[in-house]
Amino acid sequence: MLSPIVKAATIDEYIENAASGIVPGELGRLADLSGRLWDKVTEADPVRHPRLQAQARILEILLVTYQPRYDELPSDERRALGELGVAASYLLKGYDVIPDEVEEIGFDDDAFLVDAVFSRNRDVIERWVASRLERSISASLFAPSR
Repeated sequence: MLSPIVKAATIDEYIENAASGIVPGELGRLADLSGRLWDKVTEADPVRHPRLQAQARILEILLVTYQPRYDELPSDERRALGELGVAASYLLKGYDVIPDEVEEIGFDDDAFLVDAVFSRNRDVIERWVASRLERSISASLFAPSR
């Protein structure tokens, strides 16, 4: 008997699936733990992952700022906040696709996922960041457009 073929999820499918499990209580827990994001990303090579530290700071700020207002947010902002929760959760995992302890490439998967979440939610993040910071700062958070 042949085994069924298992299709690997795309990064977008992974994010959407994981975000569906991020409920307001989980966002609250992630907001409480968000201070640990900085400790985690300072282990990553800033040359190899030039946006990761800035993105972690913004994740922390946005989770703490918008999580308490979750129920008041429009649906696009609730979806964005859930996906930011996915990024924070992935960064805080002890073990992921490439363990962070693997020299040189350990944070590649983390940076890839965080970049994808930021790209998918660029309009919402820019709107939130613009309300708190200058636009020039928000430009440093995103991968160049393709």
